[in-house]
Amino acid sequence: MLGGGLVGVAAVPVALAADWSGAAFGTEYAQARDLVQGNGVEARAEARAACGVPWCWDGRGPMWGGLMAGGLRMSLRLFVTAVLAPAVLVAPLPCRAANPVPMAAHQAVYELTLDKATSEDVAAVRGTMAYDVADACDGWATRQRLDLTISNRDGQDIHLVSDYTTWESKDGLSMRFRMKQATDTAVTDQAEGEATLERVGGPGTIHYTVPEERDMAMPAGTLFPMSHTEAILNGASEGKKFLSLPIFDGTGTKGTQDSSVVVLGWAPAGAAGAAPYPALEGLAKGRVHIAFFDRGAPDAAAKKPAGSPDYEVSMTYWANGVADGLYMHFSDFLMNGRLREFSVPAPHC
Repeated sequence: MLGGGLVGVAAVPVALAADWSGAAFGTEYAQARDLVQGNGVEARAEARAACGVPWCWDGRGPMWGGLMAGGLRMSLRLFVTAVLAPAVLVAPLPCRAANPVPMAAHQAVYELTLDKATSEDVAAVRGTMAYDVADACDGWATRQRLDLTISNRDGQDIHLVSDYTTWESKDGLSMRFRMKQATDTAVTDQAEGEATLERVGGPGTIHYTVPEERDMAMPAGTLFPMSHTEAILNGASEGKKFLSLPIFDGTGTKGTQDSSVVVLGWAPAGAAGAAPYPALEGLAKGRVHIAFFDRGAPDAAAKKPAGSPDYEVSMTYWANGVADGLYMHFSDFLMNGRLREFSVPAPHC
């Protein structure tokens, strides 16, 4: 996505609509995905070589006019986090700059509905995702429960449930994680352990205890989910259009992934229009597209082109980290996610 030899793309205006559903989601996603798959591998390698701390980059160049992550990334493994290639690489961003708006502890329930199926085997998909972010004073405790029912052309239903919990220190240096996924009550995937970084922007180690005891190295600049979300929001508030951020979220056993983030327009505080809930009123917001890439050797069973993302999501982010208007690409279908219930607990720290 960054670096010489990549050609800038003519500006494509993307409006911040109140209802990002249907065609608006599909058009935005298709534009972003074409560019991600076309420019991903080579540009990420060039950017990583040009900067000592991989998550402190900002590309300048022709961008789209206008506008999860991390904490709201989802794949069939779990929902938990490039586009319009700039012509040049410029100075790195300051690491872990203060978020102008504090991250918000909150509880949210999303209604998930099928946008379209990309496989003839999928007839219908429906579900919910419950997401709870608690302020643990010295860290963030999160719990996420994904519940999906997939119907095939023969009328058979497959019930998928994924439970995911984390604790992440507010300094971004340590994380504990636990994930369990079940299909029709049979456990199909599990991961559990802890991860630590030597310092902000430095390398670290993942220690898995489930499915087996083993350690994996994390490259310098790896972010945990809440820090990943903060980095996106910081960049958006500073006018950045593109970020490339290594992330480890604990949703699987492959270790750190790369993420390519495009900010598709950011409306400043007071100019973002009406909000669906009082706690979001007056906050800056914008559309964000995130593509996640596995770092290891391609999985022959994945049935995807080399260099293509493992998972992609677009969403509207408010400046406090709350998301709505999700558009998610799974391997066999695309889904919309709408914020159905939302509440903010009283502060206690």
